[in-house]
Amino acid sequence: MNKHKLNILAWPEQQQEICACIGSEKATLKIVTKTKNEGFFLEKWIQHHKKIVDGTRLIIFDNLSTDTDVFEIYKKYENDIFVFSFMSHVDSIHTTMDGFMPLYTILEKSCNFFTIIDSDEFLYLYDGFKLCSDNKIIKLLNGNTNINLFIPAWVDTIDFSENTFMFNHKNLYMFNGSKPIINAHIVHAFGHYNILHHAHKLPVTVYGYAPTCFVLLHMRKLNKTQRIKANMEKLVSNGIIRHNKDYYTVLNCDVETVHPSGNIRGYILEIRRLIDAHDSQADLNTGKLSMENGLVEIGDDKSLNFFPPELKAEFTRLVNMKTDYFDLIGFDPKIFILDNRINIEEYLRKQHGSKSWQYPCNLPVK
Repeated sequence: MNKHKLNILAWPEQQQEICACIGSEKATLKIVTKTKNEGFFLEKWIQHHKKIVDGTRLIIFDNLSTDTDVFEIYKKYENDIFVFSFMSHVDSIHTTMDGFMPLYTILEKSCNFFTIIDSDEFLYLYDGFKLCSDNKIIKLLNGNTNINLFIPAWVDTIDFSENTFMFNHKNLYMFNGSKPIINAHIVHAFGHYNILHHAHKLPVTVYGYAPTCFVLLHMRKLNKTQRIKANMEKLVSNGIIRHNKDYYTVLNCDVETVHPSGNIRGYILEIRRLIDAHDSQADLNTGKLSMENGLVEIGDDKSLNFFPPELKAEFTRLVNMKTDYFDLIGFDPKIFILDNRINIEEYLRKQHGSKSWQYPCNLPVK
């Protein structure tokens, strides 16, 4: 498959044409992803999210993929997606500093809400009984255009499963680390911030009631080959290895000195572990699970089964329209007014008076 036959526009060289494409369709919600050679999830991701936006094209920014299977998928779904390429660092799309402000400006003009998620992340609405990925999401957003942010619960599937995820009601990083659904009218507040990768990187000027009724299901490891390949691509993008078959460097480098980023070390250690590990599946019937470390199984009808059963009450208490993200993290609006040029993470560190302070995992829930 020749990718040029798809007429893929390149950012930033053709950003005016790209913005014209995005701006040609008005929508309640626009969903954007960035990807590179991740064909394993790509078709499933498109099929899932096109049921939500219903007629509005999904927006895919491809970071110079070379996998022919990826372009086959793009061709197959060309009426459901916009595909654009970009050559800067894979995470540069999350910041206005690297020339992507025109993207956010056109999103502000062409939709009420938008979100930028990864191609192994799947958006759902939790209605109190089951997960929904249909027009219920659009109806809810249309009825709440005054809300600045929705902060999904970002949950990881367990190894080698796509229908079971871990849930610990005390671990609030599932909200701090999540990818927000953002009201487009607050784009002007972003300025120079790294704005969209995780909720805690948002500027404090977006403060407001932020419901937690969505779930962002992160399908990390459906099989070892898929996860190793994804991590190798990330190491290539970060300049740690030259190509995605350079296993020698990954297996033999000094992981503590290879790069200051904890993420880079994490990618390397996970590759090593998966190469050595035997596939395993958590046993839902062991009886060893507790309220501190439970599992949630997604049924065929998207209903949720909780292990242990009493976990449902905690899940529903946290993941619903009435729970406010800013209340969960102990955010005091009287303080943030004094300094609105910092992001939420910086603000919380100042509020708690500690440079070494880490995101709360055991805050009491109001």
